[in-house]
Amino acid sequence: MRCANCGNEDPETLWDEGETIYCSSCTHRTRKTDYEDDSVQCPYCHRMRDKSAMYCRHCNASDWNPSTPSEFEEIDNILNGIGY
Repeated sequence: MRCANCGNEDPETLWDEGETIYCSSCTHRTRKTDYEDDSVQCPYCHRMRDKSAMYCRHCNASDWNPSTPSEFEEIDNILNGIGY
């Protein structure tokens, strides 16, 4: 097993979740079908989000609803301000 995001191969920090491998070092998941990062674009903040996670780690959105243009502008300014 190997993390597609950070390259971690330590079996003590990689967890087989069935369809994905979870890396507790960088908190990313790797798809077992193609060994690529299991991320998708968050429809609210447009940052890459773990497809299996309950919340987006950037904007904390818990649903898959898109943001309005004004909401996106506001959250984008906040996230850019903190380095995301």
